Amino acid sequence: MKIQARGSLNLCSRLIVAAAFCCFALVSARAINLVQEFYLPMPEQQINTALTTIVPGTGPAQTSIYSVVVTGDGTVIVYDQWEDGYETDLAHPTQASTQIWGDGNDANGIPPGFAHDPVGLPAGTVITLSNNVALPRNPSTLLFDARDRIGGTKALVVTHAGWPAPQGPVFAGSVSVLSTIDYGTNYISPVGQDLTNNLFKYVGLFVMAAENGTSVTIDPDGSGPGAPTTIVLNQGESYLVNGGIKTGASVVASKPVQTDLVIGDTGAQFAADWFTLTPVEQWSSSYFTPVGSAANGSQPTFVYLYNPNPTNIVVTTGSIVGGGSVTVPPNSAFRFQMPQKSGASFVAASGAKFYALSTVAANNNNDTSFNWGFSLLPKEGLTTEADVGWAPGSSSGTVDGSPVWVTALGATRIYVDYKGDHLGPLTDPKGNKYDANFDVAPLQSIKIFDPSKNQTAMRVYTLDGTLISAAWGEDADVAAPGNPYIDAGTVVLPFPTPILRKSSMIAVDTGSPGVSIGDTLEYTVQIDNKGLLPLGNVVVLDLPPTNLVTYVSNSTTLNGVSISDDTTGTAFPLDSPGFTIPVILRSGTSIFKYRVNIIADGNITNVVGIAGTSVQAQNAVSTSSNTSTVNFTDAGGNTVSSYTIGDTIFVKLFDNGGNVTPNGIDTLTVVITNSTHDDFETLTLTETGTNTGVFFDSTGVATSASGGASSLDGTLNVHSGDTLQVLFTDPIYRNSATNTAVVIGQPANKVLYLSANGAGAGTQDLNRIDPVANNFSTTRTSVNIGSGAAATLSLDATNVVFSSAAATKVTNSVTVGSGIGRLMLVSVSSMNGVLPTSVTTTGSSTLALTRYGSVTNPAGNQPSVSLWYAINPPSGAN
Repeated sequence: MKIQARGSLNLCSRLIVAAAFCCFALVSARAINLVQEFYLPMPEQQINTALTTIVPGTGPAQTSIYSVVVTGDGTVIVYDQWEDGYETDLAHPTQASTQIWGDGNDANGIPPGFAHDPVGLPAGTVITLSNNVALPRNPSTLLFDARDRIGGTKALVVTHAGWPAPQGPVFAGSVSVLSTIDYGTNYISPVGQDLTNNLFKYVGLFVMAAENGTSVTIDPDGSGPGAPTTIVLNQGESYLVNGGIKTGASVVASKPVQTDLVIGDTGAQFAADWFTLTPVEQWSSSYFTPVGSAANGSQPTFVYLYNPNPTNIVVTTGSIVGGGSVTVPPNSAFRFQMPQKSGASFVAASGAKFYALSTVAANNNNDTSFNWGFSLLPKEGLTTEADVGWAPGSSSGTVDGSPVWVTALGATRIYVDYKGDHLGPLTDPKGNKYDANFDVAPLQSIKIFDPSKNQTAMRVYTLDGTLISAAWGEDADVAAPGNPYIDAGTVVLPFPTPILRKSSMIAVDTGSPGVSIGDTLEYTVQIDNKGLLPLGNVVVLDLPPTNLVTYVSNSTTLNGVSISDDTTGTAFPLDSPGFTIPVILRSGTSIFKYRVNIIADGNITNVVGIAGTSVQAQNAVSTSSNTSTVNFTDAGGNTVSSYTIGDTIFVKLFDNGGNVTPNGIDTLTVVITNSTHDDFETLTLTETGTNTGVFFDSTGVATSASGGASSLDGTLNVHSGDTLQVLFTDPIYRNSATNTAVVIGQPANKVLYLSANGAGAGTQDLNRIDPVANNFSTTRTSVNIGSGAAATLSLDATNVVFSSAAATKVTNSVTVGSGIGRLMLVSVSSMNGVLPTSVTTTGSSTLALTRYGSVTNPAGNQPSVSLWYAINPPSGAN
């Protein structure tokens, strides 16, 4: 029986040999198949207990906000209240209190923010659940609060934020909520009350279980002597360690649990941060953060790098101000201060696993305003898109102090859809509507504010494959202390972006060269989940052209396990209406394989698609021959047989089988090799017109005698006398073509001489005639620059002036000598990050010096320096 999926999927298969275009619209239905479950963590009573320990007198009510972001079209959500007991089977709810959102039935629940329950929640939907929870908690009242259980048919992003109702959002916190498939049995706290920063005077730990009878052992100092505590938790129960957690504290459970951290300054007012901890088995060797220090200089951002290993690890750091490295001792945390306006990367040089979290606006002496924090994301979990959940600019909506922070791993353009509704005034290269874009350098940090003063549902993405990291949280450069600004923030989990690949190979060759009638092809379809979230209920649709191939019965496998052929319609399990993969876990891969027999000549264009993404694999089947010719050329496409060092190499290709896209432009790739020195580069050629079969590229490949030492670096390393070869192999017919050229040395430079008199008074022209050889007496000799000691440089004088006054001008007296070839250098250093805008000589003459360069250290713990110069300054006192 074929597994089907709710919703529609539109894919198109192209059959080139018949010049036909066929599109299929698929609509089918299935029972609920949940791929994720969540238990909302950090019960309000326990949060209030922790915050009351940090600030005595904290009020007896907690404002709680839970945000649910839908990542896939057609999602159904099941919401199970804890107060009347959990559903036995969440996929088949029976209790009247359980709500089902997205099944189109208003009677069993309408998601907040909707007038009616839709048939499938669309991707990008943000559901916000907000209420004040009176304490102590009365379980007879049903509320959207901690311990509730949520299930989804596709991946969800869930966050939890809150604050004590009397104090308001100045005492707020926020965490990402782990789904049960991401729970672990081993956690370590990367920070603790043994750190000297004021924010760590209190460190508490929350542990929540998903299964009955979960035994949890908590060692508060990670060393054993701290009297470990063992407790037993049942489904949805939570335990609070109310302070005393030290760096390296451990949580070990008999069944998977989720763990969160709260830190705070017990000597200040309303300074606390919340963190989601990641199981140790999911730790990484590389992390990225998008949040830099505040530009005002008084609110730094710190990243804490924790080393769980028994020996030192070296972590390489990168930011817009440069790179470096730090050594992190065993079982210790290293504090790294973030530069301003910069994201950062942290990579363990040895590939060792470590952990990283960040505190923002964490002034050690005054941390009551703006402070928030989050755990960093590993590189392997980043994608090209981030969809923001609950992210208001303030609690009142009247001001905006909490932007979305974004950094990119490479230079790119970042596109922003403020409401995630695809209704902006701009159109991106893929035809999607959006609101704004930003061109950024690698690891530059940008802050994005929605003009509506609310960043909820914002969609941020790139289109060139560049990975991004994002967070939402308060900006100390914009927000003011106090309400309604929200002293909270959290990381934005990357949106799941599957990668689809398809390839083919000859499984049975009948003997004729290449692909031919009677051969058996084996296709491989691979779906990779490059993200931290699972891919749920993925519909895979594959439509091979049935007039060219026939499916080999019972040949389909998924991850090496056979899939039964269909008993209705065609036997092929992947054709219409498609095959549903229930779940592909984070960083997971699903691989289909199947075989077809070739029954006719033609270009087999076989398209496979998932969730609006499609790829194709092509095989040409023909008894006729394909011919190819390739030539080295100049920029105009004219054939050449040699190049001079420094020339650009161009290639023109003639391939009558390369035109595989009817009424379209195709591309082919050639390899250019220096046969003498084993360097090679590839060059992608574009068809010169529709159906021409002629391919050329106007950019070419650069050559150099000193550069291009590595293959595929964009420059071919060449020397005089080297032999160059260009090779093309047709990807379909497998025939090849080649040609050669030689490298000749660069011609000698023409010598030019100064004439006696130029066209203007006091000038000289360049002349090709040697004045000495032609006995021109007025230019027979030149100035003798000397030799030996007479030709050495000499130092006139040095002079240094220090000033600690708040001056707008600093003066330094110096006497310039009268020698030839004079050079004056002026270096200005400053400990406050302020550098001069000009340096000028006065005295015997006035001359503005030129700035050579400067290095600014915004942290102020090292001097900022600028260097200025003047060539042949006037002699005398200046």
